[in-house]
Amino acid sequence: MATNGEEPFRGVNRLALLELSDDEDRRPFKVVNSTREIRLGLTASSLIDLISIAKVKLDLETDHFIRVVLEVDGTEIDDNDYFNTLEPDTTLMILVEEEKWTPYRSFLT
Repeated sequence: MATNGEEPFRGVNRLALLELSDDEDRRPFKVVNSTREIRLGLTASSLIDLISIAKVKLDLETDHFIRVVLEVDGTEIDDNDYFNTLEPDTTLMILVEEEKWTPYRSFLT
């Protein structure tokens, strides 16, 4: 949670990533961008941790508004209570600013 009145999902200091959590609290997740062209694995202990790391790994501007949704159905994850119920290796989609979730379309059809 932000303590200075800022929205917690904006402007995360990249150097602070190392101090966000202990390694033992981290769980693995699969992360994709909105087009599913970029897929990567990362570990995170909280929603803010995941967003911070995803911003760095996806080379996103720190002031971009980020939403995290389940890749499978677009359910938004907007708090740690729900985030903490996710199974390890859940695939999450990172949406930037006004991007929208779209269902996966098989290229075989």
